Amino acid sequence: MVKIEYKGYRTEIKYYPDDEEYAGKIEDIEDLVCFSETTPEKARKAFEEIVEDYISLKKLLTPESISDRIDAFRKAINEEKIKAQKGKE
Repeated sequence: MVKIEYKGYRTEIKYYPDDEEYAGKIEDIEDLVCFSETTPEKARKAFEEIVEDYISLKKLLTPESISDRIDAFRKAINEEKIKAQKGKE
C-alpha cells in the first residue's frame, strides 16, 4: 500500500493479487474516480493523469460555466426565432 498526493488530491494505491493490478481512487471527493494499472509506477502515472482529467472536468462543469452555456443556448434559440419571424413577414 502506497499513499501519494498530487495537486492536493490523495490516493492510496493497493495491490490486488487476484486481479494482478495496482488500483486506487481519488480520496476525499464526492465523486468516485478510480484507476488501475499493472505496476506501481504505471499506477502512480495513472493517478496523476486521472487527477488532471478530473480537474479539467470540474472546470467544465462549474455552475457558472453551465449557466453561461444555457444562456448562450437560449440566446441562439431566440435569435433563430427572430430570424424565422422576419422570414415570414
